[in-house]
Amino acid sequence: VPPDRRASTRHPSHTSYNRSTQPKPTGRQAQKTALTSKIKAQYVDSGIRFTVVLHQFTTATPAATAEPPLGATERRVYQALTRQGRTVSDLAEELGLSAPNIRKALRNLRGRRLILQLGGRGKVTTYQRTDS
Repeated sequence: VPPDRRASTRHPSHTSYNRSTQPKPTGRQAQKTALTSKIKAQYVDSGIRFTVVLHQFTTATPAATAEPPLGATERRVYQALTRQGRTVSDLAEELGLSAPNIRKALRNLRGRRLILQLGGRGKVTTYQRTDS
């Protein structure tokens, strides 16, 4: 048995043959092989380093950038809050709103920094107005 045709533990598709025993490509396959053997990928590093700085210029008026006014639920919740702090259940009982609606309004008010959240993580959570 010739050395290049010995039984191997490799997959049959990985068997190597001498170039002389492989059939020569013809027609289109020959043209494709000829073209790909002539083309070599090249990477040219010219050593140039640059930094791009982007600026965004706004021409908006101050009124356009101001936060939108409070919604009806947010306004009612904000007015019901006191300096001493209120729980969600207190607000729900007083305003006749569901707890999820009150929590959403409180989250929006907290995002605008109009109220403070105190407690949480095993403690009673209360909400109160900020000083401003």
